[in-house]
Amino acid sequence: MPTPDVFTPPPLIPPGEHVLILREVKPQEVKKYQSETEKEVKWLWRFEAQGETYTDAKGEEQPYEFVQWTKITYGPPKANLTKLLDQLIPGIDEQSAAILDTDDLCGRRFKAIIRHEKNEKKEVYATLAVISPMKGAKIPARAKPKDFDPDDEDMTGKPPA
Repeated sequence: MPTPDVFTPPPLIPPGEHVLILREVKPQEVKKYQSETEKEVKWLWRFEAQGETYTDAKGEEQPYEFVQWTKITYGPPKANLTKLLDQLIPGIDEQSAAILDTDDLCGRRFKAIIRHEKNEKKEVYATLAVISPMKGAKIPARAKPKDFDPDDEDMTGKPPA
């Protein structure tokens, strides 16, 4: 009788400097903070560390990943989306953010400094200290609006074949 695969969470990306490639931005419905019943949509930003790998439980090399969660509103200075986009696209404003197609950022490379912190439960997690576009990377400040369909296969952040 075959044994079922047991999910083993991947290791945290190590603290320090990394080159991260944005692989996808996708909406996720999640439980609202401090609520048992309410839900809200947040964006999951999935980055992959370029050239940095770990060996998974099956003995296969896998790239380290870093995930950043943001709400979907740009503008308030303390909002995670505002902080993130201000670093990913220096000079972006609310008008440009409103029409930004996040797919245009997928595949782009960024310099990042990751640090490890502990939450209230003393669990260690990775967080961005700073992130900036790599020199020569063309980041669109304005883009056409596009409906995001997470089931669409070409929303993976991979370049078209």
